[in-house]
Amino acid sequence: MCVNFLPKTVLNVFSLAEIAEEEILRAMKEAFQNGQADQIPQIWSMFEIMQPPPGFLETADWLYRAHCRELLSRLNTDNPKQAVRLLTAAEVAVGLSFASMEAPLSRAGMAVYVEALRRVGKVLGEEAPDTFWESLKRLEAVVSEDWDGQAKEEYRKIAAKGDRTLPPPQEPHPRVLERIFGKAVPSFA
Repeated sequence: MCVNFLPKTVLNVFSLAEIAEEEILRAMKEAFQNGQADQIPQIWSMFEIMQPPPGFLETADWLYRAHCRELLSRLNTDNPKQAVRLLTAAEVAVGLSFASMEAPLSRAGMAVYVEALRRVGKVLGEEAPDTFWESLKRLEAVVSEDWDGQAKEEYRKIAAKGDRTLPPPQEPHPRVLERIFGKAVPSFA
């Protein structure tokens, strides 16, 4: 029997790094399959901005996965530099969750929290755990539909407070490409 002497935080960092790598590799495969191999260097460089935001070491792995996936999906927008700057739905949800531990959220704050969780659910789809959907349903019952429009606007204001910058594209090491694509290593020229 092996005794694990690493603190839980260190183990969480390794676990989250593995999730970021999985999501980057998944996005690289998708880009290749969709004839967008030229995006692979930009996707690969995203690892640089996927370090866990404050609070993510204490949250569920699936929430960090949603964060990574949403950041990667923003590369497919008209303005990826602007899109990457914004906070992800997971970041907004975690921030509001921690804020609620200091003081109860107002109804407007609760509505924004529900909006953030809805967006996390859209990112993860069926991969979100059943407990997530059950909790979201209970929270939606607390927040009336009257708040939906205001919540979406407040959510946009909070998300705009992000300050990430899109890293420059970097070509992955050939071994990484071989691991993903086998012998059919894409060209980026």
